[in-house]
Amino acid sequence: MALKFGKGNNKGGFLGGLFGTKKADYYPYGLTGKLSEDFCPSDFDRPCITVCFNDKCTRGCANVRDALNEAIEENNLAVKVGLMKTACSGNCSDGPFVGFPKKKIFYSKVTPDMAGGILLETLMRGRVIFDLLHISPYRSYRSDVLFDRDDEYLIAIDESICMVCLCDYFLRWDEGVSCGKCVPCRQGNIRLRKLLNRIMAGEGEKGDIEELKAICDAMRLAAYCDFAKSTSMPLLLALKHYEKEFIDHIEKKGCSGGSRAESEGSGDEKSEGEAAAA
Repeated sequence: MALKFGKGNNKGGFLGGLFGTKKADYYPYGLTGKLSEDFCPSDFDRPCITVCFNDKCTRGCANVRDALNEAIEENNLAVKVGLMKTACSGNCSDGPFVGFPKKKIFYSKVTPDMAGGILLETLMRGRVIFDLLHISPYRSYRSDVLFDRDDEYLIAIDESICMVCLCDYFLRWDEGVSCGKCVPCRQGNIRLRKLLNRIMAGEGEKGDIEELKAICDAMRLAAYCDFAKSTSMPLLLALKHYEKEFIDHIEKKGCSGGSRAESEGSGDEKSEGEAAAA
């Protein structure tokens, strides 16, 4: 069904209130690193929307993305649809997510039949649908990112955000909070940050990624409490789903902004042992 617009809602100024904010600084505290090509820059004259992505998703994120694209095409709208950077199991209780990069808000538990209403109300009329707005009392970090330690997901609102720098952001966030009673937590955060800072500065070494994983495992398995587990979880999720970005920082001395699909591969590659056996 074609969208119906009220008087004046489809003119050039309809995005002014909701999408008038400038691009946020993705690198607080002077973090090093390099953004990939910006998906939705502040001077971009078209509204932008993103959808979470996981090729193993059981919540229907691909169906939501298809429904948005169909509604956009049917109504001849100049709306750009992109992907979020999504590190998750594919079965989180809050998904699928739809994001609005210019405003830095997320909608959660979106279904395909909501696509037309989201385009009409939020993108065309500039209204926030509060029933869909993702709000959590545990969320006090930057607004272009979602992290949930219970559902174990880390989501960046679009693919221009560097996951390596994002991990350093979360480690900085927890800096100084450790009680210091156990070595994995007390020393783990410090060592992880030193390794990440070296990688972001273009001085990373081949063994750094394995050391990051080993420290995260120690913090997850050997610490006295769950704080060390939650502190290391964003990094573990990023390494699992976007390891290519860490490799590029080490080998290419910068961030390529690789997608999840590039990081995980097609799933058809054989290991060295399998190839030899074949």
